[in-house]
Amino acid sequence: MQAAYAAREAGWFPGGVLFVDLHGYDDAPVTADQALQSLLRALGAGPEHAWLDRERAGLVAAVHRAREGKHVDTAMRLALCLSGYLRWRRHFDDAIGVGSAAQKAAHAIGNRRCQAMAWNNLGVALHESGRVDEAIAAHVRSRDLLRDLGDRRGEAEAWHNFGNALAAKGQIDQAMEAYDP
Repeated sequence: MQAAYAAREAGWFPGGVLFVDLHGYDDAPVTADQALQSLLRALGAGPEHAWLDRERAGLVAAVHRAREGKHVDTAMRLALCLSGYLRWRRHFDDAIGVGSAAQKAAHAIGNRRCQAMAWNNLGVALHESGRVDEAIAAHVRSRDLLRDLGDRRGEAEAWHNFGNALAAKGQIDQAMEAYDP
C-alpha cells in the first residue's frame, strides 16, 4: 500500500510530498523496526538518519495536525512509522505524543491491529520515560487486542514488553509469569 502525504499542498506538513511504503500494516503484523526501515527506504535516507533528524518536528506536528478529519489514517500510519525512530533518538515526549495520537486515530477508524500496535509503541515509550504504571496499562491493552485478533506473534511481543515494565517496577514474580504466560 502506498500512503501519499501531499503535505505542502494540504498545508499541514511544511516540506513537500512524502511517499511511504507501509505494506503490511493492514494484512500482517509489522514490527516498529520494520516500519522504520520501510520509511527510511522510501525516503532514501542513509544510516545516519539525517533526514529524519531534520524533519522530526514537522513530522510530529503533521501527526498531531492530521489526527482528526480526513487525514486520520495518514496520521496513524505516520505515527506508527515514527515510533521506533523517536524512541531510538530518545525523543520520549514526541514518542508518547505520536503513540497516543496513533492509538486514538486507530480507534476512531476501527483499525484494531494498528490500535494494538499503537498501544504497544506507547507502552514502550512510557516505560522508557519512567512512566511504568502507564506503560503496564498500555501493554495490557495491546496484549488483549492482539489476543482477540489471534495475532500470536504480536501478543507475545506485548507480553514481553508487559514483563519488562513489571520488572522495572520491581514486580519480578509477575514479570516472570508474563515472560512465560
